[in-house]
Amino acid sequence: MTAHEPAGQAGAVISPREHLLALAVYLVLSLVTTYPLARHLNTALLGDGDAWLFVWNFWWWRFALANGVHPFCTDFIHYPTGICAYLHTWNFANTWATLPLQSVLSVTTLYNLCSLATFVFAGWGMFRLAGFLGVPPLGAFLAGLAYSFNAYHYGEANGHLNIMTYQWIPFFLQAMIQGLERWTRSRLVIAALWLTLVALSDWYYLLFCVLGTGILVGSRLTFERRGAWTMLGGAVLVGVLTSLLLSPLLIGMIGEAGSVPQERVAADFSPDLLSFVLPAPTTSYTNWLGPLHDPWARLTSEASTPWTVLTLIPVGIFALRGWNRRWVSIWTALFFILSLGPVLHVAGHTVDRFLLPYGWLEKSPGFFLVRTPIRMHIMTWVGLSLLYATGAVWIMGQRGRVWKAGLLAVLFLLETLSVPFGLSHPDISPFYRQLRSSPGQLALIDLHYNSKTLFYQTVHQQKVMGLPSIVSRQTFPALHYLHETHGIHQLLEENQLIFFANSTPSGALQQASSLLPGRFSLLLAGYSEIDGEIEVRSSVPHRLQTQDRFYEGRENRVSISRNDLFVVRLEMRAEDLRLSQPPVRLWIGGKEIEDGPAAIARPILPTVRVPLQPTGITCIFYPNTDSDSPDSSASERIRAEGFDWIIVPFYGNDHYVRVALGLRPVYQDRWLSAYKVGE
Repeated sequence: MTAHEPAGQAGAVISPREHLLALAVYLVLSLVTTYPLARHLNTALLGDGDAWLFVWNFWWWRFALANGVHPFCTDFIHYPTGICAYLHTWNFANTWATLPLQSVLSVTTLYNLCSLATFVFAGWGMFRLAGFLGVPPLGAFLAGLAYSFNAYHYGEANGHLNIMTYQWIPFFLQAMIQGLERWTRSRLVIAALWLTLVALSDWYYLLFCVLGTGILVGSRLTFERRGAWTMLGGAVLVGVLTSLLLSPLLIGMIGEAGSVPQERVAADFSPDLLSFVLPAPTTSYTNWLGPLHDPWARLTSEASTPWTVLTLIPVGIFALRGWNRRWVSIWTALFFILSLGPVLHVAGHTVDRFLLPYGWLEKSPGFFLVRTPIRMHIMTWVGLSLLYATGAVWIMGQRGRVWKAGLLAVLFLLETLSVPFGLSHPDISPFYRQLRSSPGQLALIDLHYNSKTLFYQTVHQQKVMGLPSIVSRQTFPALHYLHETHGIHQLLEENQLIFFANSTPSGALQQASSLLPGRFSLLLAGYSEIDGEIEVRSSVPHRLQTQDRFYEGRENRVSISRNDLFVVRLEMRAEDLRLSQPPVRLWIGGKEIEDGPAAIARPILPTVRVPLQPTGITCIFYPNTDSDSPDSSASERIRAEGFDWIIVPFYGNDHYVRVALGLRPVYQDRWLSAYKVGE
């Protein structure tokens, strides 16, 4: 039996027609499972959060190359200090591929197309690998289905395009297995090119593939020692060739590695052991379970593995033969253990009496950059997909394979179903387009949450001050400026939220009561679900915004229409919570929010992880400084640093800008307030 001989079947050949059919089916499934993205390719993004960062990546590289700006080292972000961002998550494979297309398609559309491509090519890559290992076409299709349309992929589709781009791993793995059989010059080059593409997708996956290569070589040596030095030498040469191809990037990254904080947070991003067998938080049916879901909701994660896969794993191990059984079993077991992180978490409890293998691996130089062990689970899915497919082929037998494979596919897709998928919309204020047409180069302090700040730069094309975590792994000088510059530090501190919840006002106040400082701002924001009037009653001064209208007072009653944005801002003290009456009450259309939140309003910050379900309004708590009068030194320092505008989003905290800096908005709309520095 050859090294790639499968579960008792020799050399199942997949025809070009079957490859095209598989690609077509994976494309259709990608459009269906990301619904309603296909209807909003040009107007919304799949996911939220860091999704906007990758859109900025696309734009920035084209802008930098077109304007002669250094793409890595610039003061367009982290103005005025600038930053060298070699360690930023660039996702080069997608970013560079979009450059020639940006003249005909928007960066929003390109982001969505890249996201869809990860589903299509992840499925096809595993389909190719399974077929190469001898799995028949229907089984290979199931392998691709499992590898692409799983909870891990859906979870990362929330905005991590770099982590979604794992489709090249099976291509590299196939090239490496071929090479271990017999290295030739062409096989060395092909394996190195695939590994380079993996690295240009995400550096995590480069590291994982290096570990995977070690597992492959080690497994092969436990099965057959003949030609050991040739196998090892070829694997090393692949690494050398890849390093040479990546050297321009690696040199910059190594030079910058010492200037970024070395945080070890792996234990915080490790899955609970039970999450592997519980439904993922993204699945459409979790809320249908009602009270049954609550006891284990906090234990779930994207590491979830469908029971249709788990039940076939033993069959797959039994059905595999020869070296395939050896390396697939070892690969799956080791990457599963590594994905558990440095210490074991079981049913919400941490077992830290001993370190797991990841804990020892984490001590290796540079390995701290990984930070998120759960991401190793995609390598587990390589083995799981092959075992699932092989087990499925074995139980399907010789008759009725098509309908049996179809049934297995439907069962798998139902277990992982995550529609409707969450989308996010640009919400671009006209003010940004005004800034783009302003004469000269401006510098902005934009307090939108980090990735949105970068996205809006694609519109106004002005320089922006950095924010904490605005790019991946910020340097010490950039962070020092934010932490130590008077006025800047206080402004950022007041916009670091203490707590937020999609809840009723009283419910949010009760949840946050133990976290609140002596002085704080409370923002209540949402979208009206009905036409009528919105009424605010409060024992403390407040400000009300509905769409582009702004009001101040203690009691307000104004008209509001369905889908209108509303924001209530209150500046409060701890003693306000001890009053006999609630500090704030809110009615829409004569119905109080406390009585029926799902019927009359919906939050502005729903999780984009499905299922989307109204859960009241968004209640955000920010800390406030003790200052009650303007701080002239802070105003002068911010002006001296060269900033022209301070922009506060509608969900941000403007207390410091108004009170300490003594500024009033020059421009306001439903999305932001803009303050001219020095006026």
